[in-house]
Amino acid sequence: MRIQNRRGRKKKNPEKIDSMVGGLLKKWQGQAKKQEIIFSLVWEKVVGERIAKHTRLDQIRRKQMIVVAESSAWMNELTFLKEKIKIEAQKSLLAYGISIEEVIFKLG
Repeated sequence: MRIQNRRGRKKKNPEKIDSMVGGLLKKWQGQAKKQEIIFSLVWEKVVGERIAKHTRLDQIRRKQMIVVAESSAWMNELTFLKEKIKIEAQKSLLAYGISIEEVIFKLG
């Protein structure tokens, strides 16, 4: 049974919660995959092939870029390059509508 609103138009039946959640999860997974691809493309461009082999751009949240290094030696190397990485990342990610204010390094 469909209910009519004040203008005499029929209202659609409410969408079931499980189909809504499923749709949202699918959308978010698609966005996560898209973001993962962007990260991999941008990261090598930002730091170069040599550093990219030993590090990875993990995530971006609240304008913070989280970078994972495979060892403390690489983490130390990244620390020396932090400002350069931040500037290059800002330039590269801006094209995708992603803003960076801080770079954080962690061991992976």
